[in-house]
Amino acid sequence: FPSHDIERFRKEVLQRDGFCCQFPGCMEKKDLEVHHIKKYAQSARLRTEKFNGITLCKKHHAQVTGREEMFEAEFFKIVTQKNIKEIQELNEFRKQIGFEKSGKNTRERYIRKRYH
Repeated sequence: FPSHDIERFRKEVLQRDGFCCQFPGCMEKKDLEVHHIKKYAQSARLRTEKFNGITLCKKHHAQVTGREEMFEAEFFKIVTQKNIKEIQELNEFRKQIGFEKSGKNTRERYIRKRYH
């Protein structure tokens, strides 16, 4: 995959997760890494899909690495809840701007408004 795809993936995951470790009970905001929920080497199609990434601090990333299968269900649950929230916020934004008038770049405008 081109490096810009991986960089976009990392950026999207970090933003979605509020630049905070998502390991249950951890609130670390330093030494963050983006972890592939389904292993990078085994899931080529998912490598740059935001829903396959989760933000972990360095300590928890080391704890999870090599034991990804043990954490998959919990991490996908966390990410799914965040994706549902993002979709709800997007739908609310669409209502506010009048979706019919918004054109095809609604999601991009929403993301720019939210993160800038």
